[in-house]
This record gives sequence, C-alpha cells and structure tokens, in this order.
Amino acid sequence: MRRAAVGPLAVAALVALGVLAAAGASRLGTWLDLRKDPARLVPASGLLLSVAADDLRGRIEDLRAIPVYRSLVGRNRRRLLARWLDWDDAVPDPLDAIPPDGPSAVGLYAAGWALVRPAAEPGTPDLPQRRDGSFLVVASSARILGSEGSRTSGPIRAPDDAVVVRLDLAPSLASSPRGRLAWARLLPDEAAGSVRASGGRLREIWRLRCASNCCLDLLDPEPREGCEAQGWAAIPPHALAIEWLRLSPERLGSWAATAEAEDPEGALGRIRRIERFLGVPFLAEIGAALAGPCVVAAVPAASSGTEPLFVFDLRSPDRARAVLDRVVALAVLSGSVVEEPYRGVPIATWRGGSARDGIEPSAAVDGNLLLLGLRRLALRDAIDRRRSAPGLRSGAPLRREMDALGPGSWKAVSRSPQLLESWGIALGLGAGSPAGSVESRGVLAREGDGWVLRGDGTAPAWLADQVLPCLRRLARSLRLSGPTSASRR
Repeated sequence: MRRAAVGPLAVAALVALGVLAAAGASRLGTWLDLRKDPARLVPASGLLLSVAADDLRGRIEDLRAIPVYRSLVGRNRRRLLARWLDWDDAVPDPLDAIPPDGPSAVGLYAAGWALVRPAAEPGTPDLPQRRDGSFLVVASSARILGSEGSRTSGPIRAPDDAVVVRLDLAPSLASSPRGRLAWARLLPDEAAGSVRASGGRLREIWRLRCASNCCLDLLDPEPREGCEAQGWAAIPPHALAIEWLRLSPERLGSWAATAEAEDPEGALGRIRRIERFLGVPFLAEIGAALAGPCVVAAVPAASSGTEPLFVFDLRSPDRARAVLDRVVALAVLSGSVVEEPYRGVPIATWRGGSARDGIEPSAAVDGNLLLLGLRRLALRDAIDRRRSAPGLRSGAPLRREMDALGPGSWKAVSRSPQLLESWGIALGLGAGSPAGSVESRGVLAREGDGWVLRGDGTAPAWLADQVLPCLRRLARSLRLSGPTSASRR
C-alpha cells in the first residue's frame, strides 16, 4: 500500500500549528507565573516594597492575626505608611483599591503606590492606569506609571496561599540624608520571600542579599548543626528568648573599615577615628580575642520586663581583658565609668544613660567568656550562675527547639512579649504587649550568594532577634543624656 505524500502546504500547516502551540504554552506559563506573582508587573523605578498574592485581599485578612503585620494592615496603616515614606495627604490608601478577588500586587514608593489587578475586575477610573496584557496597572500618580515591569528576573516560587514580598532598601538609603535610616544601613539591601499565615500562625522563607556592608557579613558563612557554646553556662534557665550565632571574628576589622567609608559620621566611624588617635586597634583586638559562638538571652529586668544579656566565647581571654582595661582607663578619665570587682571579676559600668531610663551598659571578662549587658546586676547574676547554677542546659525546652531548627549561622527562639513590644517601638508601631502567647523561631543559613531565613510561629522569625532593638535603645539612651561623675575603685 502506497502512503499518501505529504505536500508542502501540509508541512507548513504542521509547523504553524507547532509554533502556535508553543506560543500558547508560553503565554499560559507566563499567565500562571503572573497569577502567583503579579508583582513582576509593578513599575520598577524607585520601588521599595511590593506585596503580591493570588488572593491578596484574603491573604491580608489572614495576616491581621499576626503581631506586627496586624499593625501594618490595620486601621492605622495609612498613617504608618505616610510617616515611613513621607507621603503627603493627597496619596490615598492603597489597600482600599485591592480587588476582592483574583491575583493582585501592591508596590510602595516614596512618591506613592502602584497596584496590579486583573483587567476584568472593576477599576478605579479616577486614578492613572494602563493596560498590561490581562492586568491593569493603577497608580496614585502618573509619574509612577512611567517605569515598565519589575527588576526581578523571574517569579518567586511560593505556595498558592502565600504572600510574595519583595523589599529593596537600596533606593531609600541612596537618597536619604546622611545619618537618616542609619540603623537600616546594617541590614541587607534586598529581601524576597513568601509568607503563609493561617489560624494565627505563619511559615516564612526569606532570601536576603547584601550588595554592600551589612551585619550578615560578620557571621560565619558555614552552617552549623546544633548550637554549641560555652556561654550557655551563664544563661538563666527561665530565659524567655534565646539567640545563638556564630561570628567570623577575623572579618570584624575589615567590616568596620568598610562601614566607616560608607558612613564616616556613624558610630563605627567615630570608633575608628578614636582608634587612629590613640593608636590602638580596639576592634581588631576584640576580633582576635573572640572564638566565634555568641549567646544572647532575655533576662528579667524590673523596669522593662526583660533585657538582653550577651555572652561571647573567647579564644584569648587575656587579650579581651587587656582591651577592656584600655577602654575603661580612657573612659574613667572622662568621668563616665565606674569599675567594681564582683567575686574576683572586675565589672565596668558606663553611667552615661542612667539619667534617661536607668540603662548602665556593663562589661566583664569572666574566665573564657565576655559578658555584656545593659545593667550591672545582669552581669553579677551571670557570674553567680557560672559558679553555682547549671545555666541553660541542652535539654531545656528552648534549647530543644533551637537544636531542631537545622543547620545555620544564626538561630533564635522567643516566647517574650516584651521583645515583640520592643520591636514594635523600634518600627514606630507603638508600645503595648500583644494579646495571647508569643512563639517565634528562625534559622539563618548561607545558600549560594545570599542568605536564607526560615521561620514559623505566631510572630515573624526576625522578631526573635534581640540585637537590633538593644542597639537602638542603647544608642538613643547614650545620645540623649550626658555622662555623670564616676570613679574607679
């Protein structure tokens, strides 16, 4: 039997059909990607933050049950955004424009906001807008619409019920006056992740990148199993929050030099100038004395509920003690420090912040540990525990949770409402402890050319960190009150 010959027209028809099928599949794939991550259509120029989801309005309702997010999407959200971004009164509330159904995204800028929504949904004709495929891009001002697309190379893979978040601090830091947002200069420049909230609990994955000098550069990039440290012996068993990190001490000197070049008037810049004036490289000496592991714990404080206690493992206690002695000797000359022994351990206490809220930063070298706290009493209790109490053993509940987090360079577990409240104050959300119990845990690990933070609980993982709220409180206290007279005994 002879086969029928395939003519040129049939071949052309088959090729055309294949091209159309491939194009249709590509368009379908693009549509599906945009449905999960419509923020890719948000105008890129000046974009600070974008939030996207397949059902963004529904996901925002889920976030209302989570501390901090509740404030960000609650009744005062417009006031908070206006204060953070310097919006004028003419910028409307972006959340009011989110459609009740379908995929959508909101982008925030210093000049206002943009919203990506399905074109089939009823729009807001009184605002500037343009069509982009099956989506409509609406903005609070025509200037924001002038930028095409997003800076991201592809969608963020996330579950269907997750909110996709992108944060870019670089434009804000580049345009801010010197000294403004100084604390934010320590943070990663970019963050992208997915947040899933359900029943008052959340699971989150964040990918962090540091384009320039940031605090993550001080961490040992090699992920570690467990959380071994000699400092656990000084941590109280009843601590409500614990944090473990492994530093890369040899990076401290170069990191401080870079930080000084980027912000000469910042705290590190001033420390570097003092080093050069005195001819003593304090930061390099401290880096050489540290072993790497550090433990931070929330310890009881009568005035504020809890305060952090920092405990660093030392590989050279004599070197650390020599540096502390030099610092104390210089500070005594200015009348701002008192040094008193306790159980054979000299404790140096700075009295500069006592006029404001009772903060008296204290430091001591006890054996192979460097102890730092906001009050002298916290260090005395830590010294007592090392001699007569077991500290926070590996079998304690918080330690078990931390051991179960997996490998990382930073790990934290918190049950502290006061820590959550301190973060709220630092973010400008106001004081007030959250209702109900607090549960927050997270682990940070180096992956590829960035860092990945994974967390779960009833509060975001980054709210388990005690370092940044402590540094902010300490800086404000010491800056706003002058030194008092002191002596060395």
